[in-house]
Amino acid sequence: MDRRAPSSRTLSCRLAVLAVGLLLLSGCVYNGHVSYGATEKWVHSDINYVPKILGTPVLAIVDGIISPFTAAFDVYDDHPYAPDHRYLSYAGSRVIGRSDMSLGYQWLASVPSIVIETVWLIVTGPIDLFTVLWDETGRADDDN
Repeated sequence: MDRRAPSSRTLSCRLAVLAVGLLLLSGCVYNGHVSYGATEKWVHSDINYVPKILGTPVLAIVDGIISPFTAAFDVYDDHPYAPDHRYLSYAGSRVIGRSDMSLGYQWLASVPSIVIETVWLIVTGPIDLFTVLWDETGRADDDN
């Protein structure tokens, strides 16, 4: 049996997976929404500008990866953040666009957001299509 200690690379990968898992489970609520809450909280923190600028895209990537799950909290809540848009597709990009972050930080967060949410469109698109076609009672929408 080999009883060597795990390498630092293996340990850091495990810690990264654990950190993303904890972020996914806990969710960071900011300004009445969970989607991209961690990114907005980071941008509005009192940290120095250089780490804030470098960290914003990293947090936006993590928020983008978990965005369909955190957006579901916002969309299917009794009092949604944006009652006019109850869709999962590009929900994070809509949150970034409506946020009170400065335009520079919005650009830093929106570039990874758009890319990641385009990949997620494979999952969120059919969910949104089903939501549009069927109302809450399970009947087809006959307003057309």
